[in-house]
Amino acid sequence: MAIRSTTKKARVILLFFLLFFPAIYGKRSNFESNADIVSAPEEPSKELVLSTLELPDKIFTLYAPYDELLFESVYLEKNYMYYFNLEIVSPHACTVEIIIFDPEDSAFKIFEAPLNYYDESQRYYRIPFGTALSGSYDFLFKVTSTSDLNLYIRVEQGVKCLYDKLTAEETNNFVLYKINKFDYGKHVEHNLELDQIACINSFSGECRP
Repeated sequence: MAIRSTTKKARVILLFFLLFFPAIYGKRSNFESNADIVSAPEEPSKELVLSTLELPDKIFTLYAPYDELLFESVYLEKNYMYYFNLEIVSPHACTVEIIIFDPEDSAFKIFEAPLNYYDESQRYYRIPFGTALSGSYDFLFKVTSTSDLNLYIRVEQGVKCLYDKLTAEETNNFVLYKINKFDYGKHVEHNLELDQIACINSFSGECRP
């Protein structure tokens, strides 16, 4: 996560940061028409729908030439980093795409890349995703391959966004801590009343790929 810092000189130190959330990919209602994604074959896909409040942590069998996994109603807490870990654990290759739908039905395409058991650089991926909202999320995994395969999927919660980049003293003195979800062309303002003799450090960064 890229971090930028700016400082103004003064006698008293206050600290705040504004963490910007990058542009969202689209809405669920128009996602299929707007997204540049792999098209499903004409025959019905073998989609597996899983409804769970727990974060996924399991090996799944996916079927050629196209298959989907949909995890519905997975609760995520705002302001935290989540990590999507993918590993192909059978001797095969495939292409995986991950799309996340947030509680407001916005769609985030966070990953699309090949996985190859025989290539160390493509066997395992760890994809970060920071949350601006608390609530139920859906995770959609799309897999294209020439052979049936086994894919290990683990989603884990990390620390709060930016907390692993700053000291405890800095995080304890925040006067503003906010992750904003940006749509294309959208801007966000935060109005604060600050001491005119204060020194303000501001930090911003992206919390998804």
